[in-house]
Amino acid sequence: TPPTVSAIVKDLIERDIVQEIGKGDSSGGKKPILLRINSKAAYMIAVDLGGENGIRVALIDLSYNIVNEKFGPKIESLNSQKLKNALSVILKDFIKEINIPKEKIVSICIGVPGIIDLKLKKVTVAPYLNWEISLDDLTLKEIGIPIALENDVNLMALGEKTKGIAQKIDNFVFVGERTGIGAGIIINRKLYKGANNAAGEAGYLLIDPKYAPKNSRDYGCLEKLASYKIIVEKTKEKTGKNIRVIDVFKMAAEGDSV
Repeated sequence: TPPTVSAIVKDLIERDIVQEIGKGDSSGGKKPILLRINSKAAYMIAVDLGGENGIRVALIDLSYNIVNEKFGPKIESLNSQKLKNALSVILKDFIKEINIPKEKIVSICIGVPGIIDLKLKKVTVAPYLNWEISLDDLTLKEIGIPIALENDVNLMALGEKTKGIAQKIDNFVFVGERTGIGAGIIINRKLYKGANNAAGEAGYLLIDPKYAPKNSRDYGCLEKLASYKIIVEKTKEKTGKNIRVIDVFKMAAEGDSV
């Protein structure tokens, strides 16, 4: 009802989450009051573990703008304990550097290249990383901010739906070429995870039987043929150069036959 809406808006204004920016044109009655979200009212920290350049930590405001960011070590070389230590150090340092009151940071979301068991709050399958890690391991109580885990490509799909090229698309599949190959599936504007939260593991598509995985921890067939690690390794063999996956993409865009 209008009174309920007014009460909610008043509360948001008092908490400085919503701000009045003037009055709009009248359609016959009183001029409406125009409102906007105060993007600086609260923040979240996003952590990406699946990038080529190592751990990426970013501060995001309520308008989804990246306010600040920091990079850490590559996770392929870390066991679960070293990963926990690295995350603890980089998050503590980052929170000090951004100089924002901790109470304004409402959550930390960690994007992980693997399958997550929501009941156990645990990454259960991450073939490239050779570890299992639980949310409890990453609680980092000394930081004092709630932490959530989600598959990294699922988060990328949600990002495209929220602020990217898929804002007006109700159903789509986002394929991510990262540590492995995965897909984020959006159906009826919502993220689809499947019965065991494993929907979208495109890296396990059976392209050639001789590359079939021997067990759930083995690389998937498609990943053995087309993951960025494989692409980079094969390109290094042909060129003799120490290159990154972004260099391979640039070469392809320029028509390089390699």
